Formats: sequence, structure tokens, C-alpha cells
Amino acid sequence: EIFDNQFPDATDKDPDAPSIGVREYARPVIENNVCYRNGAGIGGINLDSHDQTLIIRNNTLYNNRRAGIGLRGIGGAKTNIKTVIENNKVYGNLKSGMRLSKIDKVEIVYNTIFDNRKAGIAFFNVDEAIIEDNEICGNLTAGIRLLNVPSATVRRNHIYNNLTAGIDFIGWQR
Repeated sequence: EIFDNQFPDATDKDPDAPSIGVREYARPVIENNVCYRNGAGIGGINLDSHDQTLIIRNNTLYNNRRAGIGLRGIGGAKTNIKTVIENNKVYGNLKSGMRLSKIDKVEIVYNTIFDNRKAGIAFFNVDEAIIEDNEICGNLTAGIRLLNVPSATVRRNHIYNNLTAGIDFIGWQR
């Protein structure tokens, strides 16, 4: 587990590096952290297939140069990557509040996401998305942007004052 830490101001050679990075098969529980003024708050790249769920909860992620939470799977259509993101406060990031791509199943619940420079939540090529009971406001594009997400449940969210749309569904045939 990764918990109860503060990660301010990355001084790494790569200013886009995340405060907390998750790679390949790692599946920690990430909770009760404060991540700000880094590349991404929590970043995961080249996530590979795994039976365990990646859990990100009770974190505060703000004023990062990229997304507050950015996760990307590796490989083709089925990645067997599951993620639960709950009870986080994500705001003021220079990209999306949460940006996830190539993930099989994502559950986003009880988060407060606001004032990000792109979408509050942006999913690309996510097979199944559950987005419930979140407060999403003041983002400079959509509150929620779903691009090529064939199964999405979006309910009981409070979505308001986002610039381009509350919920933006985009899909295409391959």
C-alpha cells in the first residue's frame, strides 16, 4: 500500500513524471496521499493484465502539469485491467482531472472533480465504465468525456458549469 504521504513539486529531470507511478503488473492500494505540482498526481503507464484491481481512494490531487490521475493499459482490446477510483478530490490540473485509456473496467464513485483545464473525467477505449455519485464542475471542456466506451453507466452525478458539455459521448466503428 501507498498511504499518508505528501508529494509536492517534482524536481526530477522529467517534469511530467507523476507523484506516484504505477507500471506493468503493480496493483497497490493508493490512499490518503496529497499530490500537487508534479507531472501527474497519480500516473500509470503500460499497465498489464492482472487479476487484482488497482484501487485509488481518499487522495487529494491538484495543480499538476498533466492529469490528476492518468492511467493507460498496454496491448490490444482486452487488457484485464480493472480500476476503482473513489473518494478523491481532484482539481486545478493542467489536463483532465482523470484520464484513462485501454482499461477493461473502471468504477469512479464519490469523487469531487473540478476546475481542470480539460475534461473532469476523460475515458478513451474503456470497455466498461461506471461513474456514480460524483461532483463534477467547472472544467474547461466536458464534465465527462467518453470516447469509444461501449458500456457506460452514468448516474447520480452532480455535473454543472463545465464549458463544452456536461457529458460528451463520442463513438466510432472500427
